[in-house]
Amino acid sequence: VGSEMCIRDRPKELAEEGYWIGEPRPVKKRRREPIFADRVDLSTDHGALALANIYKGRKMGGLERGTIKNLLVYEVLPAPINYAGAMSEMSADGTFSVERLIGSVPVSEDGSAYFKLPAVRSFLFLAMDEKGHCVKRMHSFTSVMPGETTTCIGCHETRTETPSAEERRQLVEVMRGRPVAPEPVDGVPEIFDFARDIQPILDEHCLECHNHDREEGGFNISGHWGPLYPIGYIQMSWRQLFGDNRIILPYSEHSKSNFEPYEIGTGSSRLLKLIEQRHEGVDMPEPQQKIIRHWLDAGANHAGTYAVNSHGTIGYYLHSVNVRNDKDWPETAALSLIHI
Repeated sequence: VGSEMCIRDRPKELAEEGYWIGEPRPVKKRRREPIFADRVDLSTDHGALALANIYKGRKMGGLERGTIKNLLVYEVLPAPINYAGAMSEMSADGTFSVERLIGSVPVSEDGSAYFKLPAVRSFLFLAMDEKGHCVKRMHSFTSVMPGETTTCIGCHETRTETPSAEERRQLVEVMRGRPVAPEPVDGVPEIFDFARDIQPILDEHCLECHNHDREEGGFNISGHWGPLYPIGYIQMSWRQLFGDNRIILPYSEHSKSNFEPYEIGTGSSRLLKLIEQRHEGVDMPEPQQKIIRHWLDAGANHAGTYAVNSHGTIGYYLHSVNVRNDKDWPETAALSLIHI
């Protein structure tokens, strides 16, 4: 049996009034810890990130050096609150976020890179090969403060790991130069919207065989609307054509996040494979393929704005039940009479 000792009690008058002490925390006088020098410069609008070796990290060991040519930089745009609790019309069980394409930065043969980033914004990176296919994708995001230079050892290295002597040498070497700014990607929207940017391409090349009257392979890729999404978008999602790890029920079987190279994004998209293999003789021009590739790597989102998340739309989903708050509107009744 242990013992106890009272080290501090309530003043007598407070005890008599029935007061108690909640979560007492003893404190002890100590010397102040060392103060690190400030690493930010608030007079500038950017920071920098140095990468030692992209070929070091989770499941990167078997990848041949020189495979990765550049990093795509996407910004994860901040989302306002929405009470649906899900991605709603942002995607069909895929991304929750709108991602803005910032640009591309080169990766050296040794796997190093050094580049600028706008300060206090959220970015993720995709490692790309010479064909514009995603080798590995970052599933979180990072930020830099104004004037800060931060570093990465590799691609998702262990959080408790510190750079080796060779990796320190690589960091020193790459940081002797100036950080490069991400180069904008020509001919590609910064923010994708499926109906505006992707559906017209599919209409031009795929709709002839995959429409309401001629559903080759039982597949309809038209832009006609269903309850929440265009028919083509939701069918591609259900058929797992995007390669983006979106949820396929049951949820209990959807727990994977640690992927092999080329297992997620354009590197695994069945839609992109069909396009590149000239499915049924379709020869899609490279500028249009480029748009498709960057859209897939942005998460194959449906909407290009968070406004679709049950803000300003007619009807919404509450616990997977379609709520029609327009059923009693005179306009709705009039519209049904016209269709009859």
